[in-house]
Amino acid sequence: MEFEDAENIKILIETAKYVITGKLVIDYDSKGLDLSCKESVLLYVLNCGKKFISLRDCVVESKEHVEFQPDIIEYFHINLDIVHTCRLIKED
Repeated sequence: MEFEDAENIKILIETAKYVITGKLVIDYDSKGLDLSCKESVLLYVLNCGKKFISLRDCVVESKEHVEFQPDIIEYFHINLDIVHTCRLIKED
C-alpha cells in the first residue's frame, strides 16, 4: 500500500547557508516498495543512493541575510552532500 498523499509531503531542509521548505518530488524506482507513511517515503528518498532530491513550490531563506525576503522557486534540485538536516513539516 502506498501512502495516499505522497505528492504533498512537505519538508524542511537546512544547509550551512539556507533553510529550504518545499514539497518533495518522488521518483519511484522500485515496484512493490511499501511506502506506507510519510516517514518511510522520506527515508526511502534520502537513502535510495541518489545524489540529488527535488522540491516543488520552494521557499529558500538565507541564514546569513535574514533581512532579505525569501526566494520563491517553483522547482529546485538539492545536492544531498550539502544537507545538514531534513525533516517533515506537519500541515494543519
